Amino acid sequence: TFYGCTSLVNAPVIPESVTNMNSTFSRCTSLVNAPVIPESVTDMTNTFYGCTNLTGTIRINSSNVSYVRNIFSGTSKAITVEVPAESTTYTNLSGLTTSNGMPSNVTLTTY
Repeated sequence: TFYGCTSLVNAPVIPESVTNMNSTFSRCTSLVNAPVIPESVTDMTNTFYGCTNLTGTIRINSSNVSYVRNIFSGTSKAITVEVPAESTTYTNLSGLTTSNGMPSNVTLTTY
């Protein structure tokens, strides 16, 4: 949706009906603030790929995100990701490594 939009600083609210966020904000190099990710989302592949200014806390309300490859590749600022405990989202994100999407600047926490 916003792929490559270099002037986007603050992400808009994501509707509760969205399930696929694959590459939604990829290469949005000015993006600083991410939206709250709704419960309906299941695919976040490449969602924040190359968002070099993304920082702060990102809350993922979905418990069922299955696809997360390269979700934070190309980011470098401190990012905290909050995900539901005991969910497939937590399991999938915690299994990522630098080589497939979870760089060292990203901290994963649960709520």
